[in-house]
Amino acid sequence: MTVWGVDLLGVEGTSSGVTAVVDRTPPSIARLPGPSWYSSRPLTLQFEVRDEGAGVDPSSLQWSMSLNGVDWGEYSREGLVAEEVDGGGKRYLVNLTLSLPDGENNYVRLRVKDRVGNGYTHTGPLQVKVDTIPPRVEITSPPSGEVVRGSSVTLTVELRDTLSGLDPAKVEVYVEGEGWKGIGTDFSPGERETELRIVLTLKDGNNTFRVAVSDMAGNRAESQPLVVVRAWEPVNHPPVAVIDSPANGSRHQQGYTILFDGRSSYDDGVGPYGSLHFLWMSNISGVIGEGPVIERSLPAGVHLITLYVDDGEYNSSAHVVIEVVAPKAPPYTPSGGGGEGGFSDLEVGLLVLLGVVILILAVWFYVKYQTTPAEQAVIPIGPEEE
Repeated sequence: MTVWGVDLLGVEGTSSGVTAVVDRTPPSIARLPGPSWYSSRPLTLQFEVRDEGAGVDPSSLQWSMSLNGVDWGEYSREGLVAEEVDGGGKRYLVNLTLSLPDGENNYVRLRVKDRVGNGYTHTGPLQVKVDTIPPRVEITSPPSGEVVRGSSVTLTVELRDTLSGLDPAKVEVYVEGEGWKGIGTDFSPGERETELRIVLTLKDGNNTFRVAVSDMAGNRAESQPLVVVRAWEPVNHPPVAVIDSPANGSRHQQGYTILFDGRSSYDDGVGPYGSLHFLWMSNISGVIGEGPVIERSLPAGVHLITLYVDDGEYNSSAHVVIEVVAPKAPPYTPSGGGGEGGFSDLEVGLLVLLGVVILILAVWFYVKYQTTPAEQAVIPIGPEEE
């Protein structure tokens, strides 16, 4: 704008120029990105304040707080630090440091003017979520000090968090001698409670484990150490079956018992049974019996005898062939005492007794029915005459 003067005679005087800038635009406020949950107290919020006209008035910056988004406190400048980014006062980086309680119901708003008084410019209610409480992690099984047979153990782990929720990408397991390592999980971010089953490889002796988890705010917690003892686990080998009796190729008489003895069979004693189970079989008779030593009679024939020895995991067998012969009928001999081919003492005694009885009956019959000499002299030869 140019200004000059004219006198009464119409003569123009010298002119001078005046420049005037009109600014009717208020400044702007933008909150810079930050974490969705804050895990520290106090915490710092960052803002960028701009004014392309007269510039920002940093002395007008103020903030207020609400714990429900409805009821607001007085505006304050406490905790505000404004740093000019360029030399023209057009842009400021503002840090607001304050303490807020744990939870999601924290709200902050900011206001500012420019240098010619445009404003206040207000932000809307800005939610600030705070979680300074670490989650809980507990190994519920197995109990510490558990003795395990096998090459692995399964840990059951309970995880809980009451505010920001659990972070599935921040579950770790500590293995003694190997350090911490992350593990894969299948629960969703922000879950408040979950249970995990983690399978870990065991080395011989003591194994120490820990489990750690972080919540979505970054708070980290570790479980108490768990000690699992892996017991020495011997390797089971198949047993060896040995038939001590009967001998292979032996002959036996039908009706007599045969000794079946497998006590020389052996094993390392590691199988599930802890001792051996014995089963004797014949290709003719089927199952003969069970046990390391038995006595049985078999029918006549050529028998393939098999001994099965079982330790509960493995089994083995041994075989022998024996012949069982049917006895021949003894030859008949009418006389002779006991001995091979003759009568036994009992049979001889019975024959003697029978002879005595016959003799007694003969004498009795003779005495009862014998005739006198006179009776023998009269012998009728025809009908008696009168």
